[in-house]
Amino acid sequence: MRVKQLLIRWLANSCPPGNPVLCRLNDFFAEKLLRWRHQRFDTGRITTTSVPVPIISVGSISIGGSGKTPAILALLYLLQQEKIAPAVLSRGYRRKIKGARLIPTMGAMHQLAADYGDEPLLFRYHFPEIPLAVAEKRIEGARLLLPVKPEIILLDDGFQHRFLQRDLDILVFKKEFAGSSARYFPCGELRDALFRLEAASLILLEKSASPELRGFLKQFAPIFDYEMVPQPPDSSLLKEPIAAFCGVASPKRFFETVKELGVLVADEIAFRDHTVYSPKILTRLQSLNARTYITTEKDFVKLPPYFLNQNYVQPIRWEMRISDSHKLLEKIKVVLNKYYIE
Repeated sequence: MRVKQLLIRWLANSCPPGNPVLCRLNDFFAEKLLRWRHQRFDTGRITTTSVPVPIISVGSISIGGSGKTPAILALLYLLQQEKIAPAVLSRGYRRKIKGARLIPTMGAMHQLAADYGDEPLLFRYHFPEIPLAVAEKRIEGARLLLPVKPEIILLDDGFQHRFLQRDLDILVFKKEFAGSSARYFPCGELRDALFRLEAASLILLEKSASPELRGFLKQFAPIFDYEMVPQPPDSSLLKEPIAAFCGVASPKRFFETVKELGVLVADEIAFRDHTVYSPKILTRLQSLNARTYITTEKDFVKLPPYFLNQNYVQPIRWEMRISDSHKLLEKIKVVLNKYYIE
């Protein structure tokens, strides 16, 4: 196993996208390693563990922002409208506190984001009372949630985590996904094999995706279209000069959206995904002398109170609107009925 890990690390550090030889080598070994791993689960050599609560995984086979977080938020709204009690289980990427943990309902938002991860805190920001847990080993997190008696657990970014049995696997794709020509990271966006699409229960696909991508994906699972709809800021509260900043996987899309909303921005700053807003970074932002700061909700929850008190910050909210959401809800209810109706 150590040899495989060293090989993967070498490929990740030595495989520029412009080098076709190394990229083919990267694709060859990544495919072999992934097929070997998944066959161990498929043949039962590695066992999966189930819990007495339905599990719905929302994931992707590509790196970066594929839309998983907005998808979970959309599902949470659907479930709450139906009076179904959900919980969310996440890995808590780049969090300070390790192990399986329940996320408190109280506390400074920016500190909770640092301790438990920014995506879980975005769920807390929108749904203050929903049980949330983070765990590297998802089965430990699922067991931690059982005492609060959720009727369903949404598994955030869980498609690759096969140790925990799930009842539905939802995959999310943006329109930019390369489809059948996708290559493995770092030469491309894949972090899992294309053959794994066969395990998808359903696919959420951006409505404006090309016919070619749609045709490729529909052979694996039913497709539900979605649109990402930004909510415009209150223009009466915006004072110039305005600065926009973010630390997300697709900063270009964020800045384009801000412009499309009619906001005249004087400065744009893009930080790396999952950025921790240290005093140094906040000082850099304040040096812009902006009267209004525009950012994403994911970044907003990580800002400390003193920065918010000294500056006017307006987060832009994106809402995922899923076509035929009632049909998606029907699929979820079929799963629920297996557990709660004899």
